[in-house]
Amino acid sequence: MMDHEITKAMITAAETLEREARRYREKAAALKRERTIRQRQQNAFEALPLDASPAIFAKENGLHVETVISWQVRKQRADRRARRLERNREVMRLAALGWTNAQIGHRVGLSPAYISQIISKQLRGRLWPTA
Repeated sequence: MMDHEITKAMITAAETLEREARRYREKAAALKRERTIRQRQQNAFEALPLDASPAIFAKENGLHVETVISWQVRKQRADRRARRLERNREVMRLAALGWTNAQIGHRVGLSPAYISQIISKQLRGRLWPTA
């Protein structure tokens, strides 16, 4: 090979490497933007009050109203689950102390029949846990 051909091949290789490096820098920048957007959305989700106006919150945070509504629904469900879990723990604690279903129901605001269902489900879950 002549010096001219070697130089030309090296220039072509260098140009190819520069194009590839540029593509990788662009991909890295896009990933960084996506990560920033995800973090901003996560922060907005965590800051979302259950009683916020979806339209106002969406506008303030640059989100779609539908997104905010779905987040509120998800947070409300999680809140209900947490309250139900805490209530069921209280029911089981009182039952373990020997309280009657009527006493427990009066304490937590549920009927004795429903207290019986809660206790049965809790015991079933402990005896035969589901996967």
